[in-house]
Amino acid sequence: ILNSDYSKSYQKHLLSALELYMEYSGQPIKFWKPKPTKRSTKYLTQEQLKKLIRGARDYRDFAMLIMFCTTGVRLNELRMMNVGDLDLEHALVTVRHAKRDKDREVPLSTDCVKVMAIYVEKYHSKKTKPSDPLFISQRGNRWSAHAIESCVDRCAERAGLGGLVSPHVLRHSFATAMISNGCDVFHLSNILGHSNMTTTSIYLHVNNDAIRRALEKGVPKL
Repeated sequence: ILNSDYSKSYQKHLLSALELYMEYSGQPIKFWKPKPTKRSTKYLTQEQLKKLIRGARDYRDFAMLIMFCTTGVRLNELRMMNVGDLDLEHALVTVRHAKRDKDREVPLSTDCVKVMAIYVEKYHSKKTKPSDPLFISQRGNRWSAHAIESCVDRCAERAGLGGLVSPHVLRHSFATAMISNGCDVFHLSNILGHSNMTTTSIYLHVNNDAIRRALEKGVPKL
C-alpha cells in the first residue's frame, strides 16, 4: 500500500481498514500511517471579492454573492435557508441545516441587511410564508445546489475570475478576510460553525499580514 500511487490520505484509510479487519480476526496490529499532505487554502483577496460582486447578472445573483461573501455559510446552508430564518431587525440569519444538524445564528453586516431587505421585497410577495425558501429559482422553487454553483461560475466568468471561484472558496475567502481585518479565531469559529477550533486555525497560516499586525499590537513594549 505504502509504495502504491494512492494518495497519502487514501493509504491512511486503507491501513485503518486493514487494522480493523486484523482486530476482528483476533490478530490486532498497528501500522505506521503516512500523514496526508497539507493542501494550501484557496481564497480570493478582498479586491477580488469586490470584482466578483460586479459579475452579478441580477439582484438575486447579487444577494446570493453578498450572503456567501459576508457570512461564510456553506453551499447547502445557503440553499436550505427559509424566509423565516432571516431576522433583519436583529441583523441575524439562523442556519438550520449545518453540518451535524447544529443550528447556529450568524450575524449579518449592515450592508448585507440592506441587500437582503431589497432582495426579499423584489423576489417575495406578501403571501410568502416563513417556511418558503429564501433563495428561489426563476420558477419559484428552492434553488438547487447545482444551479447555485453554476451561478457562481457564471458570475466569476463575467468578473474575469473564471476557474478560481466556488462556494467553498468564498467561505475560505470570508474567513481569511475576517482574520485579516482583526476577527479572533474564537468568534470566527462560532460564525463558521466549526466544532473544533483547530479547523479554524488554518486561516491563521494563510494570512501572515494579520499575524504580523497582531504581533505588533500585542508584543510587550520593552
